[in-house]
Amino acid sequence: MAEFSKKTKKQLKELMIKAYAKELDQTLLKLSEAFDAWKHRQIDCWQLEELIHKFHNDHARKLFNYYNSKVDPVLIISSALSRNLIQKEDIPEEALTCIEHSLHHLFEDKETKERIQQQD
Repeated sequence: MAEFSKKTKKQLKELMIKAYAKELDQTLLKLSEAFDAWKHRQIDCWQLEELIHKFHNDHARKLFNYYNSKVDPVLIISSALSRNLIQKEDIPEEALTCIEHSLHHLFEDKETKERIQQQD
C-alpha cells in the first residue's frame, strides 16, 4: 500500500464510504422493487421475506465485508472508479497516479480473463 498523508487517507476513506453508499443504494433499489411487487400482490409475504433475508445475509453482508476489509483502499477506489461509483475528479491528487496505475492493471487483468474465456 502506498503511503499517503493523513489528509489524503481521510479523503480516500470518505470516497470509500461514498462508493459503499452508492452501491448499497443500487442494491436497495432492487429490494424496493420486491416491496412494490408485494404491494401489488405479485409476490406473497413469504417470497418477500425470503428476498429480505437474502439481501441481508448475502448482498448487504458482502458489501459490508468488502468496504470494511483490510483491502488496500487504492484497490477499492480503483474498482469503484471503474464502476462509476465515484468520479476521477473526487480523487485526491496525491493518490491519483497510484489509483490510475491500479486501474490500468484492473482492466489489463479483465481483458486477459476475457481473452482466455473466448479461447475456451
